[in-house]
Amino acid sequence: MPQLTDDTIAAYGVETGWRFGLEFDVRWSELDAFRHVNHRAHLGWFEEVRNAMFLELDYPPFALNGAGPVIRELGVGYDKPIGIATRVVATGKFAWLKNSSFRMEFAVWHQGRVASSHAICVWLCNASGEKVVLSESLRERIHRLYAADDLR
Repeated sequence: MPQLTDDTIAAYGVETGWRFGLEFDVRWSELDAFRHVNHRAHLGWFEEVRNAMFLELDYPPFALNGAGPVIRELGVGYDKPIGIATRVVATGKFAWLKNSSFRMEFAVWHQGRVASSHAICVWLCNASGEKVVLSESLRERIHRLYAADDLR
């Protein structure tokens, strides 16, 4: 279960309000020319966290004939560099929900926060590309697990 324990929170210096995360080891292929973790690695970790969060919400695997999240906007900020053979935890949470969109926030931690991100996602029908209203059952699970604000 990717819920953070008190020990994990203390070990990585995770701030209050983050309860969900996955641990990763920095690999050589994730470094840039200056031996810092590159932006692609951070985005990959955030993607893994986002997918794991939907699995925890019991959302069925994404399919072409179903609906799911599509990123509309993405922002990333970097606080400090990290290098090879560093173990990090990447965290995620839902900030708010509207009718067919929501904001997710992410962070990477190693002795405090090293990067943060947000993604505005729109729930779309994969076959048609049309917006779909978030189901009440999914909305309720998100509220129960992440206490996201309802902005409908």
